[in-house]
Amino acid sequence: MGAGTYFLKHKDISAAIMEINTDTGRVQGVTPLVPEHMPFAGYGADLKKIAVWWDHRAIPQKRSDLADLLKEAGCGSPEEFMMKNLSLSLSDCYWICPEELPLSWKDVNLYSGAGNTVVFSGKKGSYSTNPDSTLGGNLEKRWVNQNGEWFLYKSGETIDEQQSVNEAFASYLHRKQGKENYVAYTLSFQEEGRCAACICRDFTSVDMEFIPAYEMVESGKKANDMSMYEFYIARCTAAGAAESSVRNDMEYQTLSDYLITNTDRHLGNFGILRNPDTLEVISCAPIFDSGNSMFYNAVYEQSYEELAATRVTSFVSDEAKMLSYVRIPDLIDLSCVPDVNETMEFYVENGISENKARLIAGNYGKKIEMLQDFQKGRTVSVYYGREKDLQKQQAEKRKSGG
Repeated sequence: MGAGTYFLKHKDISAAIMEINTDTGRVQGVTPLVPEHMPFAGYGADLKKIAVWWDHRAIPQKRSDLADLLKEAGCGSPEEFMMKNLSLSLSDCYWICPEELPLSWKDVNLYSGAGNTVVFSGKKGSYSTNPDSTLGGNLEKRWVNQNGEWFLYKSGETIDEQQSVNEAFASYLHRKQGKENYVAYTLSFQEEGRCAACICRDFTSVDMEFIPAYEMVESGKKANDMSMYEFYIARCTAAGAAESSVRNDMEYQTLSDYLITNTDRHLGNFGILRNPDTLEVISCAPIFDSGNSMFYNAVYEQSYEELAATRVTSFVSDEAKMLSYVRIPDLIDLSCVPDVNETMEFYVENGISENKARLIAGNYGKKIEMLQDFQKGRTVSVYYGREKDLQKQQAEKRKSGG
C-alpha cells in the first residue's frame, strides 16, 4: 500500500501537507501550514475534517456513470480519480501538488485554459487536469469549454429529463421575480425534440470561489439553543458578509424552494462566494441546483395535506419547518410567478407529456395557494392541509348540489 506526500494548495499558497494513499486516494494525514487558507476557514481543520472535505469533493458513489468514468481513467475509486487529476475544481481554487512536481497555479489553473487536458509526469506516476473528477451530485454531468468559457451540462434521471426542465423553470421563476442572483439554465434538445440536458455557465472564476454551506457551519461551534439555520447566517456574517443580505437571500431561497417544492436543498448546493486571495466574502452564491423539484417523481396529484407533509433535505427535514425561519414572507411576489396554465404550457413545450404537465401544474397551483396563506400569517402544518382538503371537498359538494 503506497503513500504520497502532497501540498494542499490554495492557488500558490501551500495551506497544508497531505499524506494520501496512492492506491485508494484516501487521506491518511494532514499538517496545517497556513490554517486560514485551509478548508473550513482553517477552523479545526484536522485529519477528520480534511478527510470529510476530501470525500465531499470526490464524485459520489451513487453517480450512475461512475463505473465508466473510473474505467476510462484507469482508477479504482472516485478519490483516486480525483487525486490523479490534482483535485482541481471549477468551483474553487484548491488543488494538490505532488511533492516531486514543481507545479504552480499558472500551470494547472483551469479558468485560464481552453479546456484541453494537460498531463504532468512525475516519479510516482502521471497527473492530469480533468475538472470532471470533482463534480459532485448523483446526476450525470460534464464540464464543456466553449470559446474559453466553462459550461456545465447535466442530465436527469428520467427519460423525459424533467429534472433538467425543472432547472429551466426555476430560472424562469427567478427572472419573473426580477432577481439577479441565480444561475440561468437553458435546455439542450435531441433531434426528435426531447430534452437531453440542462446547461449553465460556471458562476465562479479565478477571483471568486464557492464555499458550500456545510463548510461554513463546520467553521465554528454552535450554541445548543441556536438553530443550524441561524448559525449558518451567523458564520457567514462572521466571515464578513452583511447579515441583512445573507438573511434576505436565504429567505428568498427558502420561499422559492417551497413554491417549486425543491426537496433537495442540502448544505452542499448553496453557500457563499469568496475572494480566494483576500478570503473576503463577496456575496451569497447564486441559487442553483433546483432539479429535484416540481414533483419530478410524483405519480399523482397530491392533496393539500400530503403537500403540507413534504419532507426535504436541508437544515431540517420538514418543509413547513423551513418556512418558520422566514421573517419576511412576501419576498416572493405571487403576482409575478408563473400561473398554473403558464406552468403547464412551459412543461409541455419542453417535452413533458400533457398528463404529467397537468399533474405538475395542479400540485404547483396548490403550493401557490399555500404560500399565499403563509404570507397572510397561516402556519402551513399538516392540520392546515387537512383543513384545506375539507374546505375543497365541501365546496365541490355544494357545486354539485349535494
